[in-house]
Amino acid sequence: MCIRDRPLPSIPSPRTQAAGSITFTNATSLPIQYRVIYSVANNCGSTSDTLLVTVNPNPSVSITGSPTTFCEGDNVVLTATATIGTSFSYQWIKDGLDIGGATSSSYTANSSGSYSLRVVNDNTCTTTSAATIVTVNPKGTIIEPAPVIRCGPGSVNLSVATP
Repeated sequence: MCIRDRPLPSIPSPRTQAAGSITFTNATSLPIQYRVIYSVANNCGSTSDTLLVTVNPNPSVSITGSPTTFCEGDNVVLTATATIGTSFSYQWIKDGLDIGGATSSSYTANSSGSYSLRVVNDNTCTTTSAATIVTVNPKGTIIEPAPVIRCGPGSVNLSVATP
């Protein structure tokens, strides 16, 4: 069981709850284990058992890379630092969609967008990083006037256009 972006509650012991689910909140240090004893009684008899529930922390991840604003034709290497776990799997995301084949701790971005990273640790707990915005500025082009013939000193006016 993993934290799902909300605190886990502490459950006073012993606690009795009718049929349904148990919600764990306000756990102060993870991982934490709860022992749940449950009983079932119906027309066929009754049974009870003990279930050990372990609540593990989600991984933590941050993305670094600079500069995140650059000119067309350049790129930035985004690198993840993940903690809370011993092994991790990665999935890079651009504009809310998984990037096919982008499953390492670094990713080379060469187009504008909002990049984030989903990380799963060895306890199968998952988190997604904050987004990093990458901006690619287009290169300008020089627009020449009609063919220019120039004799002697003087100037020729050229203009630059950006898409």
